[in-house]
Formats: sequence, C-alpha cells, structure tokens
Amino acid sequence: MQIIFRDAGSWDLYFLYLYYTGLRAGDAAMLTHGNIDRTKKIITNFVRKSRRIHEFPLADTLDEATPHLQDKTPLFPSLFAKKELSTGERVTNEKRLHHNLAKPRKYIQAILKAAQRPHANLHSFRVTYNNVLLNIGVSIQDRQVLLAHSATSTTKIYTHPNIELARSYVNQIPNPLSITENN
Repeated sequence: MQIIFRDAGSWDLYFLYLYYTGLRAGDAAMLTHGNIDRTKKIITNFVRKSRRIHEFPLADTLDEATPHLQDKTPLFPSLFAKKELSTGERVTNEKRLHHNLAKPRKYIQAILKAAQRPHANLHSFRVTYNNVLLNIGVSIQDRQVLLAHSATSTTKIYTHPNIELARSYVNQIPNPLSITENN
C-alpha cells in the first residue's frame, strides 16, 4: 500500500476512499459530495451489488482530504458514470463505469510493475480494508456490516491470516508444562 500511495498522483483521494471505506471500486466512483454527511461523519451510499442504501463511517482522514463542494458534484468526475432514462431518472451507466475504472486499475498495476511488486487491482483495497480491521480487533459481524456483505461467510473469503498477529496470540497460550493443578 505504501508504494501505491507514494505514487498515487491524481488518484490519491480515490485510493484513500477505497482504503478507508472498503467500498467496491464502482460504488466509490459514484460518490457525490451529497453522500457525505460531515455533521454525522457518515457516508450514505447506494451499494449496487446489494441494491440497498448503506451507511459507512467517514474517517477523519477522508473528511480532511475531501473538498467541500455542492451536493450533486461527483467526488471523482473522471470516474462518475450516470445516464438519464427517458423517465428522467438518473442511473449508473455500468458500461461507462467499467470503462472508466480501467484508468485507476491500470495505474495501480503500472506502479506495482515498476516497483517489481506482485499484481494487485482495485479490489485489493477492499481485501486490505477487511484485513486491517481484523488486525485491529474488529469482529467478523462488524466487518460484515462495514463491507455491506449479506453474510459473514462472504467476509471470511476476504480474510487472510496475519501470521505476526497470530504468533502474538499463540505466544499467550500457557505452557502446559508450567501449569499446576492450582492454575
């Protein structure tokens, strides 16, 4: 992550949103300033996969990094992809969104290739978000809610063990040779 953020360039804010919210790349791309409630410190967003509106905590880092603009202004204009239906309803233009997301995806891949690091994509931020929350002790149920998953089984797929953290827990297990009947 350090390599990506060091060389993020104009994608810095977008990458920060992926990192601090765990939103899917397309859902983050469709955020507007109206989705951010700075008083309540939350982001309210329609999650396309679940087809429901979810609330996510607004990290102080994001609040400070995000300019204050009008409600309907997209946070990421180069990624934002809406189309207007004949009914006047504005909906996500999935084809254009997919095309637009290729830009930051290819940018990350170029950064990592130049640094001779393993391949990653925009979804890697979501997996990292889950694992960072795990490492700081957030329960599987809370991570499920924060990732807008319908079941913890989905969240478990995103979870990769942190060997150092696991080792610190394992080292807290009492030695059976030093346990007495009074313990």
